[in-house]
Amino acid sequence: MIAFHDIDLKYLKVFVTVVDCQGFTNAEAMLDLNCSSISKYISSLEARLSVRLCNRGRGGFELTPEGEEYYQSALRLLKSIDQHSIDINNLKHRSASSITLGVIDNIAQDSGCHVHDAMRSFKSKQANVNFKVVTCSADEIILKLINNEIDIGISYISRRISGLESTLLYKERSFPYISAINHGAYKNGLVSLEDVKELGLATCTHEKSNPILGYFHNINICNHLDSVSLLTLSGEYIGLLPEHYAQYWVDKNQFKKLAIDELYLMSSIYGLCKTNTSEQPLVREFLELLSSEHT
Repeated sequence: MIAFHDIDLKYLKVFVTVVDCQGFTNAEAMLDLNCSSISKYISSLEARLSVRLCNRGRGGFELTPEGEEYYQSALRLLKSIDQHSIDINNLKHRSASSITLGVIDNIAQDSGCHVHDAMRSFKSKQANVNFKVVTCSADEIILKLINNEIDIGISYISRRISGLESTLLYKERSFPYISAINHGAYKNGLVSLEDVKELGLATCTHEKSNPILGYFHNINICNHLDSVSLLTLSGEYIGLLPEHYAQYWVDKNQFKKLAIDELYLMSSIYGLCKTNTSEQPLVREFLELLSSEHT
C-alpha cells in the first residue's frame, strides 16, 4: 500500500485542475504554473502510482481508464477535505459568524449590481453575521473558492469548474474606448476594426476566449480594470471596458466610446460557491437572497 503524504495532495490538486481545465495549457492560469512545471507534477504523480493517468501531446489531452478512475477517487478525497474545513469553520464561527465574499473590481459602480442590497437585507435578519469582502481577479476568485479562503465569489466564469456551482446575477456591457490622444483620428467614434488595427487591445482575463482577440497583433490581457484604463490613456491601446466603469473617463472627456460591433461584449456576472454549501446554512441563505435581489 502506498502511504499518503502532503506532497501527494499537491500532485492530486494539480491533476484534478488539469482534468477540469481539459489540458495543461488551460490550467496554467488557474495553477499559476507553466506547462513544463505542470508536466513535472503529473509525471511525478504517475511515477509514484506506477500508472499512466493521461495521454498528452499533439493529439491533445485525454485521460486513460486508470486516470478516470483516479480522478473520481481524487474528487471524493477533496470533497472529504472540504467537509473537514467546513466543520472546522463551523466550530470557529459558532458564536460570531462571518461570510467572506470575493468580488471582481469596480462592481460597486455598476447599477445592475445589488450585492450591497443583499448584504443590507441579510444583516436585518442575521444581525450577528459579519461580512468580509476581498477584491480579486476572476482567476483568483476561483482559486480562493477551491481553497476555502472565501465563501462566495461574485465574478465572471468562462467554463464549468468541478466542485463549484454558479447562479446568474446580472449582465454587464463592455465597449471599446480610445483616449483623448486619439480623438482627432476618430472624431465621430464610427470606425471599423480595420481602422484601428494598428492600435493594441487592452482587456481583462475573463475575455481571453473572445475570438476577436485574434485580430489584434498587440494584446495586453490584464487582471484589473485600472490596468486597462492606464493602457488606454496612453493612446497606444483600445480599452475594452465595462460601460459603467468607463463613464468616469468619458465624463472627463478623456475616453471616447467607439462604435465597433465586433468589440461589443455582454458579460454574465455570477454568484459562485462550493457545491457543498448545504453544510453552511448561512452561506446558502445569503446566496438565495443574493439571487432574489437580482431578479
